[in-house]
Amino acid sequence: MKLQVMFQKDYYEQEGIKEVVDFITSDELIKVGNKERLERLQNELINKDWFMTLIDFADYCNTKGKNV
Repeated sequence: MKLQVMFQKDYYEQEGIKEVVDFITSDELIKVGNKERLERLQNELINKDWFMTLIDFADYCNTKGKNV
């Protein structure tokens, strides 16, 4: 049995997730937010993600879509 391990960066590279995470540091969002904090948030999601936000993102979107 081959064990496949995904790292945070792997989740970030998945279709749909990268676009959402990159939006955090887009010009549009930085205009209304704090650039340093937004960059820190993006970095945390890509490299640490203590709360496993990216891992659960697709399930969250699917569930949200069913409840709308």
